[in-house]
Parts: sequence; C-alpha cells; structure tokens
Amino acid sequence: MQKIGLIAGNRKFPLLFCEEALKRSVEVVVVAIRGETSLAIKKLAHKIYWLNLRDFKEMFDIFKSQGVKEVFMADPIVFTDSAANKVAGLIQEEGNDNLKLRVYITGGGCS
Repeated sequence: MQKIGLIAGNRKFPLLFCEEALKRSVEVVVVAIRGETSLAIKKLAHKIYWLNLRDFKEMFDIFKSQGVKEVFMADPIVFTDSAANKVAGLIQEEGNDNLKLRVYITGGGCS
C-alpha cells in the first residue's frame, strides 16, 4: 500500500485530502498542529502525530521513521508583503530571476 505524509493545518483541506486518500487505499501519515488541526482527522489518518509549531523540526524524523517518501502540505502559506519584498530584494541582489524559494517553519514563524 502506498504511504504519503501530510502536514495538516486548520482548514478543511486536510480532511478532504485524507478522505480522498482513503478512497484510493493510500495510507496517510499526518503531522498535525496541536490546537489548530481538526480532531476529525483522527478518523481519517493511518497515523497522526500532534506537534506544536516549535516542534515542527521533528516532522522530518517522523516521516522518515514511517517510511514516507512524499509529503504534502494541505493549507496554503500566507505570504505577507514584507516577505515578498524580502524575496524580491534577494532576487535583485543575486541578479537571478530564476531563483527558487524554500520556506521552513521555525518556532518564531516562517523564514
């Protein structure tokens, strides 16, 4: 059986994602945000790990220990004007319009 990882936020999409995975006989290992992700996901996920945002660095160890090779993020990232301006400045500084953006979560927010 195929196994995938899901980073679940607080909206409806994580539940819809898991429902569809169940229909397709795909196991979903969920890393959920404590106090944010709906408790209803417990009925839909093969395995669920509840983390605080400050503990999200553990997420990669969880997925690796479960044999997960593909991970999806179920909610959009809100990209503030300040963050967009910072990225634009970095692109201009590098002089390369083809730079890619990688986002990671730390205890104080996104970097």
